[in-house]
Amino acid sequence: MSDKTFPHREAFLQWIWANLEFEATDLQTIDGQPVSIVDNGKLNNGAGPDFLAGHVRIDGISHYGNIEIHTSESHWRAHGHQNDPAFNSVVLHVVYQSAENRKPAYRKDGTQLPLLVLKPFIKKPLQSLLNASHTPGLPCGNQATFINQHAFEKQIEFAHREYFNLKVDEFLTRYDPSLPPSEAWKLALIHNLFIGLGISQNRISMGRLFDVVHGSDVQCDSLPEFSRDILQMAFAPSELHHFNWINSGMRPASQPSVRIEQAAALYVHLQKTPFRTILKQGVDFWNTLYSQIPPNYHSGKQMKSLLFYTVFLPGIYLIGDLFQSEKHRRSALNRWAEDTQQVPAVIQKPFTKSGFSVSSQNRKLGMAHQLKRYCHKLQCYRCEIFKNAISS
Repeated sequence: MSDKTFPHREAFLQWIWANLEFEATDLQTIDGQPVSIVDNGKLNNGAGPDFLAGHVRIDGISHYGNIEIHTSESHWRAHGHQNDPAFNSVVLHVVYQSAENRKPAYRKDGTQLPLLVLKPFIKKPLQSLLNASHTPGLPCGNQATFINQHAFEKQIEFAHREYFNLKVDEFLTRYDPSLPPSEAWKLALIHNLFIGLGISQNRISMGRLFDVVHGSDVQCDSLPEFSRDILQMAFAPSELHHFNWINSGMRPASQPSVRIEQAAALYVHLQKTPFRTILKQGVDFWNTLYSQIPPNYHSGKQMKSLLFYTVFLPGIYLIGDLFQSEKHRRSALNRWAEDTQQVPAVIQKPFTKSGFSVSSQNRKLGMAHQLKRYCHKLQCYRCEIFKNAISS
């Protein structure tokens, strides 16, 4: 949809937001509150808000949730978002230009949305940005002839190590130091597994579900009964917990109800497992865990692999820190560094289109980190690939 103030489709404005093609250092809402973008979210290709799992600070206060993009401020009401509970999770309304006789946007729960108008912060001509949006590959892709394969591989290795450190820190944010270390670690692991199973559209809701389950008196003695109980919690017609499950655009195996049952199985079996068993087996416990879970509660091969590398291995590394075990630290780091990992084709494509060879040696999850934290955020000055290009 386009209008006279922004003569392009909304998808183009979404691209501008996704690639941070604006001055992001001095952003302000329309009423003058400073805005900083910690995470601009992930583009949602299904129904619901445009960008999911974002993190913005408005007037110094962190807001975690979704972000809605419109070419015109009036589209919030025109699209009926004010009547849709799925949009209660929106923390920021982003438009190109404000209307002269503007009407503030409200969520269904009655709260007013903060509004960010992008036009004053977009410094490049729209036509040049439009041309860039149609160019495949990386921001430095047009300089590929000046960039050697070694620089690419070196940067991916760096991003891969950095991504592991980020995942360890993420694990630690859900570790409760007021609890005994073994209990705190196990609960942090389960919490992170819940969130991981929500990738990408339902991460926030899965995290909330863990909080609700952990704070309830539901018993986890029987997996079928426990699974039934938490499904009832998740889909109860009450808005008490504000779950906003997204189903559209997902394969059957990724539907929230399926992921919740898989999370229930991990919860039950991890709670039943003595911590000394995990401590003894280390990285090998992952296979032991899944051997105990009935096959109909297993996640698919790709999800299981993603959880192992981005949740379980950082957790094992943290055990090494907590219990002064160099063996656990080393084994987790070695598996992270040496294993060939499943990297979706959509992550590999921008690199191959820019002329780089993606082999089994550099097919690592660090590629996703490189794409999101460096390429999409235009952090070229921190990137070995770009440094090599400008020095050639």
